[in-house]
Amino acid sequence: MELADDTGTNPWVIVAVAFVAGLMGMGVVKLLGYLRKRDADKEAKLIIDRAEMEATSRRKEAEYEAKEMALRAKRPKSRSSSRIPPKNLRT
Repeated sequence: MELADDTGTNPWVIVAVAFVAGLMGMGVVKLLGYLRKRDADKEAKLIIDRAEMEATSRRKEAEYEAKEMALRAKRPKSRSSSRIPPKNLRT
């Protein structure tokens, strides 16, 4: 009994080609998924790095402002309050 049809193509060849094509399709889908995940991970790392740099910058700015406020608090309010009041000249 022969498995070939009128065109001369063996049905097992068609099944094998379909199976290989299916495997290749699954491989392409897996590869695209992997590449998307890698890109998403890279983007997430960039966002986290940028946020850490901004947080460090804000922390340094806050420290600077705190030191500046402490220095202002230590300084006298005005120059006239630091002077010795003039003596009464009538005495």
